[in-house]
Amino acid sequence: MPSMAHHGVCLVADPLLTFLGASCSETVFVCLKHIQLLHQRDPTLFADEFEQFYIRVNEPASVQILKLQMLADMATESSAWPIIAEMSECARGRNTFVCTKAVSCIGLVAGRFQSCAGAAILVRLARALLRRSNVSLTEARIVLVLPSQRLLRLLDLQNKDTTAAIALVVTDLLRLCPLEAQEVVPYIPRIWKEVDDAEAKAAAVWLLGEHGEQLDEAPRLLHQIGSLFSSMPDTVQLQLLVAAMKLFFKRPPECRAVLGTVLKKAIEETASADVHDRATFFYQLLRHDITVVRSILFALLSSLSRSLALSMAVS
Repeated sequence: MPSMAHHGVCLVADPLLTFLGASCSETVFVCLKHIQLLHQRDPTLFADEFEQFYIRVNEPASVQILKLQMLADMATESSAWPIIAEMSECARGRNTFVCTKAVSCIGLVAGRFQSCAGAAILVRLARALLRRSNVSLTEARIVLVLPSQRLLRLLDLQNKDTTAAIALVVTDLLRLCPLEAQEVVPYIPRIWKEVDDAEAKAAAVWLLGEHGEQLDEAPRLLHQIGSLFSSMPDTVQLQLLVAAMKLFFKRPPECRAVLGTVLKKAIEETASADVHDRATFFYQLLRHDITVVRSILFALLSSLSRSLALSMAVS
């Protein structure tokens, strides 16, 4: 019976692929939804036909987003880089939703199949592109082994929404391969300045706390960010508390005053109960035993990084 079911699925697969070339976008969308269901039943069914799901000119955003998700789902070890190359082209577009989806899908594919290697190449690309004055973190992680001509075509990208999505993806990838962060560390101040999204701001603060010991101006930047504490969203405030704690243990003389300022504002000025409780918890721990705080803080962060690596590998 299972073999008959598989045979039936195979019979409808080819006609569905044929209809992907239809001029009617509604037809293409419906075919993609059917293919998505079939893919869930048999992940290998369309694995060799991934090029059929490349984005075509003038396709509506709904179709492009669905194709990107399909490409991410059906990517294999052998097709990962061609798919990333295709997604990078989508990230050059003008539609914010498509660009953001392309970036997140790139992160999924790189994290699933290349892990540390994917993070390393993405970060190296970031360094190369960020040297150009008109390039933001956006283009930094989009492509990997693409020809230099494609890299040059990415230099005119200036989209804060895409930049925010890239910041989130790269933060996840650097958790998998922290040794590659040295290539991005010099650009942490610029990342913080360019992004507006709260999650992306939190990602920039995470980079500062996690790798700030490699950045000479980290204490000054932390002080600047800390002075804006009261106006920040809760997610950024929470991340700033952790970053201030981490930098305090890595660079105590320079960051002691900043940590005190951040803790004071978090306890006395914030309207968020979560932020207040986290700051109070850190303050009480510091009063009790600093060595215990260090072991708890860095053990927790190491555990979170391992959990993220596992989740990206599974997804």
